Amino acid sequence: MPTCTTAKRVRAKKRMEELERELASMEKQHESGAGEMTRLLVFFREEAGLRAAADAKRRREEREERELADKREREQRDRDRRAGTALVEQRLQQQRL
Repeated sequence: MPTCTTAKRVRAKKRMEELERELASMEKQHESGAGEMTRLLVFFREEAGLRAAADAKRRREEREERELADKREREQRDRDRRAGTALVEQRLQQQRL
């Protein structure tokens, strides 16, 4: 028959083993959680990079469209100015005659 001290030692040893198993389980869960967190961070970083690239492309395309529209307007103003100048010259020539 085990003595009281022996029984306490056996119970303490079993409890210690149980605590070690729980600790190992918690560490394993923490490691997998940290891995999940790392994957999420990488995902969000990649997504932010893709979003930034898409925004840069959109801004570049918008700038190119504005520049093209400005160029067309300048060309139209130049044509109008030249046409106006030609009309003025025609009138001056007619007045001279």
